[in-house]
Amino acid sequence: MSIFLQLIKSLYSPKTMAAFRFQGIGKTILYVFFLVLVTSIPLFISFGTNAFDILDNLDESTADLDQLMVIFIVLGYIYFSGIKFVQISILAMFGLIIKKWTGRHNLQYRHLWLLSAYAVTLPTIIFSLLQAFQIASLGSETLYPIISFTICLFILFLVIKQVKVRKPQPPSNKM
Repeated sequence: MSIFLQLIKSLYSPKTMAAFRFQGIGKTILYVFFLVLVTSIPLFISFGTNAFDILDNLDESTADLDQLMVIFIVLGYIYFSGIKFVQISILAMFGLIIKKWTGRHNLQYRHLWLLSAYAVTLPTIIFSLLQAFQIASLGSETLYPIISFTICLFILFLVIKQVKVRKPQPPSNKM
């Protein structure tokens, strides 16, 4: 399945996300980098527009600003990627608790990490769009991460519920 199709399916289908646990870790890491890139584009555009507006008011040279903007964008992308990987890892730890509650003992941490990577898609895109369109409310800087993580936990719960429970095998009487 292509990375674009995975992004679309991760927006609405817990059943499909549950099947993603069989993918390799490399493809999921690439997906996380892609998700961060897609959700960072509005922020980087806003940053660039504001920087050029400030420059127009100062009548300064744009050569130095161009190089500085590229450095800030690359460092910002690395920072946002790191934060997203930490968020996914913490969410996967909470997934261990959800796994016990739901009786899905066949899931290991690596499966939960993969599922968490896809569970963060919808909240990441929603809150990226809210920031891009500057839709903010009072105290949103503190509420958005809490609300986002709560939504991620709920989506992870829905995805884990889609994982089939392994039924115990009756002992075979071979003689």
